Amino acid sequence: MGRLRDKIALVTGAASGIGEKVCELFADEGATVIGVDLSYKPNYSLRTSRGVRLHLDVSNENQWMQLQGKIKEDYSCLDIIVNSAGISGYGDGFGAKDIEDYSLNYWRHLFSINLEGTLLACKYGIPLMRKSKKSNMREGAIINLASRAANIGIPGGEAYAASKAGVLSLTKSVAMYCASKQYKIRCNSVSPDFVDTPLLDFVLKHNEKRISNLEKLSKKIPMGEVTRPIEVAQLILFLASDEARLISGIDVAIDGGVSAGVMSNMFKEGIN
Repeated sequence: MGRLRDKIALVTGAASGIGEKVCELFADEGATVIGVDLSYKPNYSLRTSRGVRLHLDVSNENQWMQLQGKIKEDYSCLDIIVNSAGISGYGDGFGAKDIEDYSLNYWRHLFSINLEGTLLACKYGIPLMRKSKKSNMREGAIINLASRAANIGIPGGEAYAASKAGVLSLTKSVAMYCASKQYKIRCNSVSPDFVDTPLLDFVLKHNEKRISNLEKLSKKIPMGEVTRPIEVAQLILFLASDEARLISGIDVAIDGGVSAGVMSNMFKEGIN
């Protein structure tokens, strides 16, 4: 308890999945949490003893400007940003997924949320984080949600993979920018593989087969489990806390060992 005591945290994608768990965990650890999400109705504002929930379209720069002003007025500063908002593009109704018949509107939509939303959070959040440095001991942290998809090829998922690869590169550049300016602001990313959230429904299907499909998917993962949102949130908590004060510009995979390699040894066992 208290690892984020007296800190002000902004979390995008706060209404579900990883973002929702991050909000809960941060609040339990003493942070005041500003949770924003597109699914909250415009002009929506829910205040609790542990923070506030607000509507935000992360791809809308005007809304970011308004949010920056509100945070400055209500809290004067910001200590943590978690960029959790994102979409997979599957099942969103934006046209064909085959690269030979790709819709630019589909591509641009994914990038506007997954990558440009992350950029805008940094653009409008860093000035608020600079105001948080009341002493040499107080430090800020930005954690971006990337994906294992950023490092592999995904037929049919080119836009998602490319947008997350952009998040990886942006994370390193923001980390080096803050360091070059001597801001005490760290920036890291987290790359999950499959996480049991609504975004995974395109694989698992949101019906009676979901549990059996989850079990089948788990068998393909070296450690035998699909990652849960709380486990990603716990990693984000560490990176947001002062325990990680010298960690910046890195990406941390949380994927049950998937990115490490394959378990079968074809050199010894042959192809079975």
